[in-house]
Amino acid sequence: MICREPRLTLWTIPPCSLGLRCVISSFISARVSLLIDFHAGNVAYAVNELDSTVDVLKYDANANKNGPALTVVQTVSTVAPGLKQKSHCAEIKLRPDGRFLYVANRFSDTIAIFAVQVDGDYKLSLVGIQSSLGCTPRHFSFYNNLMIVANTDNDSVVLFEVDHRTGLLQYTGKTYRVCSPNYVHVIVA
Repeated sequence: MICREPRLTLWTIPPCSLGLRCVISSFISARVSLLIDFHAGNVAYAVNELDSTVDVLKYDANANKNGPALTVVQTVSTVAPGLKQKSHCAEIKLRPDGRFLYVANRFSDTIAIFAVQVDGDYKLSLVGIQSSLGCTPRHFSFYNNLMIVANTDNDSVVLFEVDHRTGLLQYTGKTYRVCSPNYVHVIVA
């Protein structure tokens, strides 16, 4: 356990516990997709670690004689235009309400925020790119209106409040020191 707030306990879990989610998504893209998140049953979002992008993928169960297929319908950058420094994606996650998608960018130490166009195509539009307030944000989780970010290289877990209207993050003033956090899982006590 790394911290205890009223009605909130945070634990770190080794990355190997990700299991099948990581195995399935590693076959999606030649650009090394790390994780994938699904929306509305026929759309998936895959983060591409090495080129700092997200692919919006349409699922078609009857695509061809070999069975179902995922087709890229949009690719968006997770870093600011013109960024010169190295940046690799880590975690990707939809907010539980499905209106916003978030991506952690290691080395540029940011969280990219995208609005999901819920008009039927579920494409993404960039809302903003915000600091993770740490070094190497490797993973994050949601709990109610909070985002909990694990910053591996400066030994910190940072809590942000998520604005449910805009998707933007506001620092809560709470940072917890943890040795090299790689994964955050919320367990409600």
